[in-house]
Amino acid sequence: MRKAFTIFALATLLIGTACDIKEPVSIYTPYKDVDIKPDPIIESVTPPDSAYGGADERSTVTIAGQHFGDNIDEVIVNFGSKKANILSHSETEMVVTPPAHFTDSLRIMISKFGSNASWEFGVYQDGADFRPYKLLNPVSKIAGFDAYTPPQSVCVDADGNVFVTNEKTILRVNPDGTLTSVGELRGRKTTRLHMGPDGALYYTYYSNIMKVDTSTYSVHTYDKLSGTALDMEFDQNDNLYAIDQNKIYSVDKATMTPTALIEFNDEFPDTNLACLRIYNNDLYLAGSVTDSNGVIKRYIWKTAIASGTVSGNLIEVVDWSLTDYPNITVANFTFDVNGQILIAAQRNAVVVVYPTGEIKKLYNDILGKEYVHQIYWGPDNFMYLSTFNVSDLENAKLLKVNMFGMGAPYYGRE
Repeated sequence: MRKAFTIFALATLLIGTACDIKEPVSIYTPYKDVDIKPDPIIESVTPPDSAYGGADERSTVTIAGQHFGDNIDEVIVNFGSKKANILSHSETEMVVTPPAHFTDSLRIMISKFGSNASWEFGVYQDGADFRPYKLLNPVSKIAGFDAYTPPQSVCVDADGNVFVTNEKTILRVNPDGTLTSVGELRGRKTTRLHMGPDGALYYTYYSNIMKVDTSTYSVHTYDKLSGTALDMEFDQNDNLYAIDQNKIYSVDKATMTPTALIEFNDEFPDTNLACLRIYNNDLYLAGSVTDSNGVIKRYIWKTAIASGTVSGNLIEVVDWSLTDYPNITVANFTFDVNGQILIAAQRNAVVVVYPTGEIKKLYNDILGKEYVHQIYWGPDNFMYLSTFNVSDLENAKLLKVNMFGMGAPYYGRE
């Protein structure tokens, strides 16, 4: 009897326990319950087949399509293995600057972070296959310049002919890229080369300003400056100005006589000028001042030009101590038509000062390691850089840079 009761009780317990057993919770979340964002779709790319890479905001690509998302921080655009910089973004359009990735058959792909902690992808396609894209290099090397023929000074005439000084020779770069020696220099090192209003070449070396007749390539010598002639340039009335370490000179082209207009040590002791540029009726100067504590501060100043003379009232344009480049070496500088200052900054390559005050390097992914000595605009969209450094001749070269816009006038050349 007791055995029957025990069996009955055990059966009742098992039945009750079975009623309390629940179905286990699945660790798999069904697809229908996940907030899946649609894949990006690329419908068009402008330009459609190729663009210049590594050229900052001067070269852009517009990508149109669908489902690009609403958060620019959750989107990546790749040209092959390298990322583009996204300038603007919306659900249906992005404007990007392509990277410095110079090869054919690049795949353009948009990666968008989805709400299910994964990525969605969209590829630039032509039917079922990806559409290959090509990125072009905006910087090219002009052959013939190397450790044995390093470029010193460079200038370009109104027809686009490029002239370069090298040791005791004036070289012309021919349209096919070959070099022709067109004249001999007096002096082995030039500090500046310019085209003059009479079609002549002007250059400076030591205390001299030299004029080279481009029909005969005969050389004429101006009277000496009291210091080293560092730079010279013409204004819109064909007046010639020059500088040494601490003076601005007016140079009479007829008598070939320089006259000191301003001596900065009278008002600004321990001033060292480096180079000048005339833009928008102002004379711009780059240089430094050493204060009474021996601290060197570097500047770009400007002073107004009127009736063949300068006001002498220096206005600070850039105080480099307030920038990321307090110890910059401004070897040479110029302007574009929009007022951007482009600076040959030697070990800092090319630095751009925007009218807004923003400062950054030009084409840093391409030019960032170049030691840029001089810089000169052609009459078109191209700028020429000499990368001459006496301590690193192996990397000496002459570069032609597509700037996608025009330079400011060089008076006398135009």
